[in-house]
Amino acid sequence: MKTSPRISATCLLLLLAACQTPSTNPSNNVSYFGDNHVSDSLTMKIESNQAIALPNHQQPELSVSDIIQQATPTEEEVAQQPGTIELDKNGFKLNGEYTLLRGGSLQWFKIPETEWMDRLQRFKAAGFNTIDLYVAWNLHEPSPGVFDFETYDIRKFLDMAHSLGLYIYLRPGPYFTNEWNGGGVPSWLIPLTTKDSIEADGLYNLRTPDPDYLEISARYLNELNQVVSPYFIENGGPIILYSVENEYDWFEAIFEGEKAFTHEGKPERPKEQVLNTGEYLGELRDVVRQSSETLPITTCPGKPEVSGMGDVEGVVPMPNIYCSDY
Repeated sequence: MKTSPRISATCLLLLLAACQTPSTNPSNNVSYFGDNHVSDSLTMKIESNQAIALPNHQQPELSVSDIIQQATPTEEEVAQQPGTIELDKNGFKLNGEYTLLRGGSLQWFKIPETEWMDRLQRFKAAGFNTIDLYVAWNLHEPSPGVFDFETYDIRKFLDMAHSLGLYIYLRPGPYFTNEWNGGGVPSWLIPLTTKDSIEADGLYNLRTPDPDYLEISARYLNELNQVVSPYFIENGGPIILYSVENEYDWFEAIFEGEKAFTHEGKPERPKEQVLNTGEYLGELRDVVRQSSETLPITTCPGKPEVSGMGDVEGVVPMPNIYCSDY
C-alpha cells in the first residue's frame, strides 16, 4: 500500500481529458500517454506508459455502439467472480494485469434514475472505464439513525455500471466536498456541532477525531458498506478503490485560520486546540477495513503537492491535478 504512485491514474486521466489535443500518431505524442504538461516530479517513464497504454490504441476504430458493447461482461461473468486489485509504483493491476484507469465523475444522484443507463453508455462511449462515484451522506441518512438506500438506489446504479464493464472509485466522505450542500454532512447534524472541544461531550466537532463525530461517521459508513460491500472487487463487483474524506489539506488551513476570528465574543476555535490528521484518517481507514481487508483506501489532497495526509499508513494519496497549474 505504501509503494503506490504519488498520483492516481484516475486523477491523471482527468487532466488528460481536459488538456490533450487529438493526434494522428499517438506514439509520437507524449501527452497522449500522460507525460506532457506535468511537472518532472509527477512524470512517468514514456516507455512504461507506452507498454501499458499503447496496445489499447492499436485497436481498430469502433462505432459508439461497438464501444458500448466492447468488453461488456456476460451474465455469467457478472455473477460475482472474485477479482483482485494491486497498486505499485507502475500503476494499477486488475486481476494481475496493469490497467489504465480512464476516469471521470458521473453525478448519479443529480441525474434522474431513468437517465442512468443513457449516461453510463455515453460515459463508456467517450472512452472512460472508471467512474469517480460520490455518495452523499445526507441523502442516505435523512434523519438521525434512519437510513434510506432505496430513494437514491445505489445498488441499481452499481448493477448498471457493472453490466457495462465499468469500474467504480467509491467516494462516500463522510465529508466529500463535491460542491454539495454541507459536503454531504446531514443538515440535522449541524445544530449539534461545536468547535470548542474535541472530546466526548455529545457534540460533534466536524471533520476531526472528535469521538462523537467519529462514532456517527462510522455508523453511516458501516450502514453504507453493508449495502456496497457485495460490489467490492474481491466479491466480484466493480468497486476497485475506496476514498475517505476529501481535500483535507484545505481543512487543515481553515482549522488554524478559525483561531484568528471571534464568534459571540470568543475565538471561533480555541487557540490551544490541535488537529490530529493522522488519527482522523486512520480511524476512517479502520472503519472501511472492517468491511474489506484488501480494497485500496485512498484520500484526495486538494493540491498535487500532497499534504493533509497525516502520514497515516494504508491510505493512498490521490491528489487533485488542475490544467491551470501546468
